[in-house]
Amino acid sequence: MSGARFGFGEVLRCKLTGIKGTVLCILYYSTGCIHYMLSPQGLNKEGNMREYLYLDEDRLERTGKTIDIGQYTHGKGGSSEEKRSGPMAAPCRRQGKL
Repeated sequence: MSGARFGFGEVLRCKLTGIKGTVLCILYYSTGCIHYMLSPQGLNKEGNMREYLYLDEDRLERTGKTIDIGQYTHGKGGSSEEKRSGPMAAPCRRQGKL
């Protein structure tokens, strides 16, 4: 998929609310809309992590900052096949649920 204006790890700001967050997920809809899941910075009033935000790319602007979200390991093994970026291949089958 392509066409996304922003990338993983970029810190973005909502033009309407001013809230900043790091891009953790990019969602492509069949209608052509592209939304971003942001992990907001800071904690809420109770001291807990804030909930993720799902925002249309037209509401977002770059802050000029990027956070290295690195390569994530899927599963408990350490093989090079499991150390990759992106979704886990057939997660239900790998967890014995199919």
